[in-house]
Amino acid sequence: MLTVIADYESAYPDPFFVAKGETVRISKKDSTWPGWIWSTRSDGESRWLPESYLEIDGDTGKVLIDYNSVELTVRVGEQMTVLKEANGWFWCINSQGEKGWIPPDSVGILEK
Repeated sequence: MLTVIADYESAYPDPFFVAKGETVRISKKDSTWPGWIWSTRSDGESRWLPESYLEIDGDTGKVLIDYNSVELTVRVGEQMTVLKEANGWFWCINSQGEKGWIPPDSVGILEK
């Protein structure tokens, strides 16, 4: 279990989903969070994807793992369970059963 020690407000309220095998157009890498690439689906929607989830060929990437960009809005004192990690972000579940990404450096979570 982890405890949130600083509030975090989700920067992207609309989730972005890509499925294994889907092809995305890739552009810039994130300078703040290394390992994340700005990716655009065929419908024009764009979000950051973990570079490790993509097989990159030039300016396109084939998605290797289903990806969901949901970020959790968290408040001080919340208890979180980490389910996986990608490039410094944690995919967590909270006590209400909601799942999403949280940035540990910004959120400042500590292991209990």
